[in-house]
Amino acid sequence: MPNGLDDFRKAIEDFRSTFLLAIGGTSIAPIVAHFAGIAPVWPNGVGIITSVATLVVIIFAFQFSKNSSKKIVNRRMLLSLWSCIFCSIVYFGLFSFFVYEIPVTNQKTYLGCGWSERAKLIVSEFGASVDNSCPGQFHEILASASYDPFAVWTVSSINAIALVILVFWIAFFASLSNIVALFVVHQRMQQK
Repeated sequence: MPNGLDDFRKAIEDFRSTFLLAIGGTSIAPIVAHFAGIAPVWPNGVGIITSVATLVVIIFAFQFSKNSSKKIVNRRMLLSLWSCIFCSIVYFGLFSFFVYEIPVTNQKTYLGCGWSERAKLIVSEFGASVDNSCPGQFHEILASASYDPFAVWTVSSINAIALVILVFWIAFFASLSNIVALFVVHQRMQQK
């Protein structure tokens, strides 16, 4: 006799096949983003974290939407779509503004807001403003600090930027997974 877990397994199979057709799979998309150079710099293993988050979203979508009306599912899908669009815009804005590729090593690093005390001295040597602009005119200052962002900006600002970028990254993939999961769950319920 089929139970809820059997239905969930079938939904996961449907989700995988639909998602593979749509964008190449939840596990592949973050990897592709990494190779495209648009994945967050921190933390290591962001793909695994993203995959776990999308799995949790799929579980919740299945659990809470399997008996929902089409109107409710459509509303949730639209909300997820707007969330997906908003998160991607904010993510790419933050990424382009606060991720810097170090010319010497081609490694990416986060920039911050709020000069460190050491950076304020360096900024004044260059005759630049010490107005804590975010991230400010940093190229010469970062180079003079051997490309160590923690010598230029406060640790808390760099950590906050990294965390916010990670949150929008995960929220984007969670929203995208929710759209597909809701679609699959609703289509499966239509067949019964």
